[in-house]
Amino acid sequence: MSKHREQSLKNRSDILRKCYPLVATGSWDAIAISDIEKVIKQTRGAIAYYFKNKKTLFANIWKSRCRLTPVGGKKLTPSSK
Repeated sequence: MSKHREQSLKNRSDILRKCYPLVATGSWDAIAISDIEKVIKQTRGAIAYYFKNKKTLFANIWKSRCRLTPVGGKKLTPSSK
Protein backbone atom coordinates (compact mmCIF):
# COMPACT_ATOMS: atom_id res chain seq x y z
CA MET A 1 0.00 0.00 0.00
CA SER A 2 1.35 3.44 -0.89
CA LYS A 3 2.25 5.96 1.78
CA HIS A 4 -0.43 8.35 0.43
CA ARG A 5 -3.12 5.64 0.64
CA GLU A 6 -2.09 4.74 4.20
CA GLN A 7 -2.31 8.41 5.26
CA SER A 8 -5.69 8.76 3.55
CA LEU A 9 -7.10 5.75 5.40
CA LYS A 10 -5.69 7.04 8.68
CA ASN A 11 -7.27 10.47 8.15
CA ARG A 12 -10.65 8.91 7.36
CA SER A 13 -10.43 6.68 10.41
CA ASP A 14 -9.46 9.64 12.61
CA ILE A 15 -12.49 11.61 11.42
CA LEU A 16 -14.81 8.72 12.27
CA ARG A 17 -13.19 8.17 15.68
CA LYS A 18 -13.28 11.85 16.64
CA CYS A 19 -16.89 12.35 15.49
CA TYR A 20 -18.28 9.44 17.48
CA PRO A 21 -18.55 11.39 20.77
CA LEU A 22 -20.59 14.07 19.00
CA VAL A 23 -23.04 11.49 17.70
CA ALA A 24 -23.20 9.68 21.03
CA THR A 25 -24.02 12.82 23.01
CA GLY A 26 -26.63 14.59 20.93
CA SER A 27 -29.02 14.81 18.08
CA TRP A 28 -27.28 14.46 14.75
CA ASP A 29 -29.56 17.13 13.26
CA ALA A 30 -28.36 19.60 15.91
CA ILE A 31 -24.68 19.03 15.04
CA ALA A 32 -23.35 21.54 12.51
CA ILE A 33 -20.49 20.90 10.13
CA SER A 34 -18.63 23.69 11.94
CA ASP A 35 -18.95 21.64 15.17
CA ILE A 36 -17.42 18.66 13.39
CA GLU A 37 -14.60 20.83 12.02
CA LYS A 38 -13.72 21.98 15.54
CA VAL A 39 -13.68 18.46 16.94
CA ILE A 40 -11.62 16.86 14.17
CA LYS A 41 -9.38 19.93 13.73
CA GLN A 42 -9.74 19.70 9.96
CA THR A 43 -11.62 21.68 7.36
CA ARG A 44 -14.99 21.14 5.73
CA GLY A 45 -13.05 20.09 2.62
CA ALA A 46 -11.49 17.16 4.47
CA ILE A 47 -14.94 15.99 5.54
CA ALA A 48 -16.27 16.34 1.99
CA TYR A 49 -13.27 14.45 0.57
CA TYR A 50 -14.14 11.31 2.53
CA PHE A 51 -17.92 11.59 2.94
CA LYS A 52 -20.61 12.69 0.48
CA ASN A 53 -22.67 14.45 3.17
CA LYS A 54 -23.39 14.47 6.88
CA LYS A 55 -25.77 11.53 6.54
CA THR A 56 -23.02 9.42 4.93
CA LEU A 57 -20.59 10.43 7.68
CA PHE A 58 -23.16 9.43 10.31
CA ALA A 59 -23.76 6.05 8.64
CA ASN A 60 -20.02 5.37 8.46
CA ILE A 61 -19.54 6.27 12.13
CA TRP A 62 -22.11 3.67 13.17
CA LYS A 63 -20.85 1.14 10.65
CA SER A 64 -17.35 1.46 12.11
CA ARG A 65 -18.63 1.19 15.70
CA CYS A 66 -21.39 -1.42 15.43
CA ARG A 67 -19.94 -4.64 14.13
CA LEU A 68 -21.88 -7.89 14.27
CA THR A 69 -20.12 -10.79 15.90
CA PRO A 70 -20.75 -14.08 14.11
CA VAL A 71 -22.77 -16.57 16.14
CA GLY A 72 -21.33 -20.07 16.34
CA GLY A 73 -18.47 -19.13 14.06
CA LYS A 74 -20.76 -18.75 11.03
CA LYS A 75 -20.43 -15.78 8.73
CA LEU A 76 -23.56 -13.65 8.79
CA THR A 77 -24.95 -12.66 5.41
CA PRO A 78 -28.13 -10.88 4.36
CA SER A 79 -29.65 -14.23 3.40
CA SER A 80 -28.80 -15.83 6.77
CA LYS A 81 -31.82 -16.77 8.87
